Amino acid sequence: MVSRLTREKNIGLGIEALAEVIKNHPKAGLIIVGSGPEESKLKSQVTDYKLQDKVIFVGWVEDVVSYFKTADAFLNTSKYEGFGMALIEAAASDCPIISTDTGIAGSVLRNGEEAFICPIGDATCFCRGLERLIAYPALCKEIALRAETAIEPLAISKEEYLKRMKEIWDEC
Repeated sequence: MVSRLTREKNIGLGIEALAEVIKNHPKAGLIIVGSGPEESKLKSQVTDYKLQDKVIFVGWVEDVVSYFKTADAFLNTSKYEGFGMALIEAAASDCPIISTDTGIAGSVLRNGEEAFICPIGDATCFCRGLERLIAYPALCKEIALRAETAIEPLAISKEEYLKRMKEIWDEC
C-alpha cells in the first residue's frame, strides 16, 4: 500500500484483509508506504490482529517505484479518490492492482473481474483478490499487463482529467 495514512484512505481495510489471508497463506505480508495522522491507530490495529511480524510501516518515501516493481500486488482501499495517482504509478510499474471503485480505478482496471475492483469497505473482496493472485501467480502478470495498457488512454494531465470529471458531473 502506498498512501497518506488518513481516514479516507481506509488503510485499516488492507490490514483486516491481510489478517484473513494469512490464515491460508502464512507467508503473506503487507508493506505500508506513507505517513499521516492515522499511523498510530493503524499500528494499534496491527497489534490487535497480532500482525507485527507481517506488516511493515516504511513511512513517507519520495520515489515509490521500487516498491511497486517488487510488490506482488498494490492495494488501494480508499473510500474516495479525486484522481488516484498511485493507481497510475502501480500500473506503469507492472504491479497488479486490487482497488475500491474510486477515482480512475474503473479506467485502469478494465479486466472486469470483480475481485480486482472491490466495493468500498469490502474486506472480503480484497481477500478474494489477494488469494486469487497468490493461487495463480501467472494471473499477476496478466492483470499487470491489462492495467498497463489501460493507462495509455489516460496519458492526460491531472487538470484535463479534472476538467473531464467536471463535465461528466455537470451532465448529471
